Order: sequence, then structure tokens, then C-alpha cells
Amino acid sequence: TGTRIQEVAGLRRCDFTKRVYGGKAYKCIEIKPWAGRGFGVLGERGGLKTIQSERIIPLPACAHAIWEEMHGESENPAWPDEKPPSETGTWGGNLQRRLRDKVEGWKGSHVWRETMVNYLSNNAHPTRIVEMVAGKDSRSTLSDYTSDDLPSMAAALEAFAEYLALPGYEA
Repeated sequence: TGTRIQEVAGLRRCDFTKRVYGGKAYKCIEIKPWAGRGFGVLGERGGLKTIQSERIIPLPACAHAIWEEMHGESENPAWPDEKPPSETGTWGGNLQRRLRDKVEGWKGSHVWRETMVNYLSNNAHPTRIVEMVAGKDSRSTLSDYTSDDLPSMAAALEAFAEYLALPGYEA
């Protein structure tokens, strides 16, 4: 989805939302600060990196089963085991450690974001859509007037999921 590992690890059940745009419903995740996970730039552990990190991401079809399993009204974390174990820990730190221990030569999760940005940029997806999905700030003042374009974002993420040949999630 182009999200940072701490953004996913800190999702709450209420952050799995549905948005309707042009008569079509999109299963989404909302990346936003909440008590216990604010903005990391303000010293809050595992928070969102920047103001642009706050965004709505439409999920590709292969992730709809995760959405079905996780969505709800609860403001509790979707994955409570990902809560930082201490004041110095970050959301996603537990997952990073598990992956590092299980995957030989683990290089970190940031390469997934880089791969997505490169794939979408090199396959005719508009730069602004790539920025919105990745939570990156455009250097153009025009981006101040650009709103989320769920159909274009969904098409980009669906294309990326197909490129990776991601299987559907099974609970």
C-alpha cells in the first residue's frame, strides 16, 4: 500500500473504513494520528512521520479479506501486539524484529515503499497519485489544491499488487 511499517502497525479497527466516490465503494485504511500515536516529528513514539503522512489509502482486492477481518468501531489497535513495549519503542518495531529474525538477509520494509514508488512512477501513474499513496509532500504549491483521488489511487495500488502477484489474504 505504500505505507510505512509503523503506519500499518498502529492502525486501529476504526481506521478500516469504507469511502464512496462516484457511486463506487472503496475499502480503505485511514492513516492518522491518535492518542498514543501522534506525529513522530513532535517526539511521539512511532507516530506519523509528516503531516502529509495523514491520508486515506484504498486497499487492493487482495487485501479486502484483511479489511473484512479488521474493520469495526473500536478505537483499540487492530494489532495490539504491535504496541511498543516501552516509552522508547515504536509501532512496528516488534514486527521489524520478527521479520529480521525470520528472514535471512532482511533489509527492512522500506524497500517495499521504494519498489512501489519506482514501479508506479515508471508505469505511467501520475506523480501526484504516487505522492498521495506514499504520503509524500510535493514541492509544488498546486498540491495544496489536489484532493485524494480514490479511483486513481485504487487503480495504482491494484496494478502494483498485480505486478507483485500478491495472493489474497486468508484468515
